[in-house]
Parts: sequence; structure tokens; C-alpha cells
Amino acid sequence: LKYAHECTEGFGDMSIFFRAIAHLVRPSRVQKDDAIPPETFHYDKDRLLRVRNDVLDAVNIVICMRIYEHVLRILGERQSEMETNNLYLSLVAIL
Repeated sequence: LKYAHECTEGFGDMSIFFRAIAHLVRPSRVQKDDAIPPETFHYDKDRLLRVRNDVLDAVNIVICMRIYEHVLRILGERQSEMETNNLYLSLVAIL
């Protein structure tokens, strides 16, 4: 059991399951054999792949926002935090 030694008290034995699922849906795990869920998740493969894609989309949005904020700092434009948050919400709504 790959995750058995990392038990978290709050979740008890279920922490092993949660840790394995989180490992499975991480977009960085799309390489190699980790990209294919095990047969025990045969009926859940589509949902797990959708969750992985949703996580990847969320990560990409955050990366785009960080790049945008960096460009604003370089250009010397000063926008309030509220305007930045509104832009972030608009980008999320578009995607």
C-alpha cells in the first residue's frame, strides 16, 4: 500500500483512499501508466478524467492570472485588488 504510511488522523483509514484519488487526478500524473485509472474504477473512469481536466483548467487559470499580474507590475499599472479579483472571476466565467 503506497499511501498507508501517511495516515492523517482526521480521516482515519479513509485518508489512504483520499490521498490515492488526489494522486490519481493530479494533472502532472498524466504521463506513464498513472494516466489510466485502475480497473477498480472502471465505472468512474470518465468522472475521474473530467475531474483531472477540471483541476488542470483551474491550475491553468491561476497560472494565467499570475502572469497577468506580473505583466501589470512590469508595466507599472496599478490596479486595485478588487479589480484584479473581478477580472479573475470574469476569466473563470468565460472558461
